[in-house]
Amino acid sequence: MSMITCPNCQLENEATSQFCVKCGMWLQDFETTQPHEELLASIPEILAQQPRHIPDGHVSLSMTHNGEQVVVPADKPILLGRNTGQVSPEVTMVDFNDYSGYVLGISREHAMIMKRQEGYFLADRDSSNGTMLNGKKLAAFEEHQLQSGDNITLGKLTIIFHFE
Repeated sequence: MSMITCPNCQLENEATSQFCVKCGMWLQDFETTQPHEELLASIPEILAQQPRHIPDGHVSLSMTHNGEQVVVPADKPILLGRNTGQVSPEVTMVDFNDYSGYVLGISREHAMIMKRQEGYFLADRDSSNGTMLNGKKLAAFEEHQLQSGDNITLGKLTIIFHFE
């Protein structure tokens, strides 16, 4: 059986594994996985859905794997990740623990959405498994302006970002 060595903990995993079974490290190169456009094309019924009403000062995150929508106040920076109980009161946490975040490769502090005068911006927080915006991998800590309807991929979870 073919094996792949985890670059983080050195554990031997099956070559077909996408994440290390010991530490959760992403084992596959983003360039060799299924193209982002193909993934999106496989879920047209969810992409076609319009988000429910989004109140002023809020944003919506729609998960493409199950169609669930989370509406979040945007009065503070929005931290996308897995809550470990040590979240600063200066941010609003979107906790992906309830959506298999660990299995999907979402870091504790994966990415941040910030509202600026010019609009909303997304930055990867040097996550282990990376963040993509509309299929393009983001460099750590670089801010990228968001448009309503943009696709944000955290590890293996794609969400659709909406605001009014």
